[in-house]
Amino acid sequence: METTHETHATLGCRLIGPHALAALYHPHCVRDATLLRGLPRTPRSRAAGTPWS
Repeated sequence: METTHETHATLGCRLIGPHALAALYHPHCVRDATLLRGLPRTPRSRAAGTPWS
C-alpha cells in the first residue's frame, strides 16, 4: 500500500508541477490570455471584447 501511495504522489507531482509552472509562465512571460480562456464566458466578458469571443 505504501508503494502505491508513493507512486501516485510522485506521478501527481510530476504532472501538477509542470502544469502549475505553465500557469505562471503564460501570464508573466508570454503575456497571453491562455488562463483567461479557461474561465467560463459571461455576458460581461463578451461585451468587453475578449480576443476569443
